[in-house]
Formats: sequence, structure tokens, C-alpha cells
Amino acid sequence: MTALVLSAGLVLTLVSLRAGDSLPHAEPLIQIVVADPAKISEAIQKDADEVKRPATNDEVEVVIAQQAPADLAMEGPILPTVAFVPTPVPITVGAGVEVSGVGNQELNIRNVPGLTGSQILFRAPEGSPFDIIGGPREADGFSWWKVRDRQFQVEGWAVANYLQVIS
Repeated sequence: MTALVLSAGLVLTLVSLRAGDSLPHAEPLIQIVVADPAKISEAIQKDADEVKRPATNDEVEVVIAQQAPADLAMEGPILPTVAFVPTPVPITVGAGVEVSGVGNQELNIRNVPGLTGSQILFRAPEGSPFDIIGGPREADGFSWWKVRDRQFQVEGWAVANYLQVIS
């Protein structure tokens, strides 16, 4: 990405250094060509020099196929689906968070950080809001944050994996 930005900057710099020269103005042109399979096979049999492209001018006819030919085969690699996911905001003391990712389950809020040697004080369903008042502490392979329930003002420790910053 950095190389692309640097390349674009270099091109813009070079263009701006050409004092007095202006780039030719070109109108955008969109041309969709749907070929008849019979004509394609005829064209393949001819030499490449004999195959002529349609002339381009200001009036471009756009042809949209009603149906793709049955023998049309798509070739090439299958590209993976791109999913854009927002970068999570890191949890910090003073942040507002909500329970996220537990689905129909509930998040255990414990008296001390950790799975062993702790007791469940209460359980919070998906979307429950909390304020972060302490932490983080590492225990039993998890990062734990001390949370305070906004409605009932009860406090406990929750696993960071199921907390999402909201404010």
C-alpha cells in the first residue's frame, strides 16, 4: 500500500514539474461488446491482423446480452471474498464497553480475575453496558478487566474477549 501511495505521489510530482504542458483531455468511454459465438470461431481462424476492432467515436452503442451462451465458461482463479471489519478500539480504564460475542449465552462476571479460584458474581447478556474501572490482569490465558455495571453499580472481572468499546 505504501509503495502504491509513493508511486502515485511520484507521478503527480512529475506531472506538476512539466510547466506549461497539459495532459490531453479524454472523455470516458465505456463499451460493452457481446459477441456471437459463431463470429468468435470465425475470428479465431483468421490471422490476428485481419481481426478489426470496432471504431471508437463519441457515439458508442452499448449492447447487453439477454442470456449468456450455454457454452460460456469462466476460467481463472477464484478470488476470495473480501470482508471489511472495523479495527477494534483497545480497552482502557475509563472506557465504556458492552458485552459482545456471547450470542444466546451470558458473560460470567467474577469476583477475581481468572477461571480457577474465582466465583461467578452475576451473568451479563449480549449488549450489557459496563464501565472499565481497572485492569488489565492476565490469568488462566485470558486478559481480564474490572467492570462496573452502569445500572446496578455492581463490580466484577470480565474476560476481554467478550467486551467491545462503545464510548
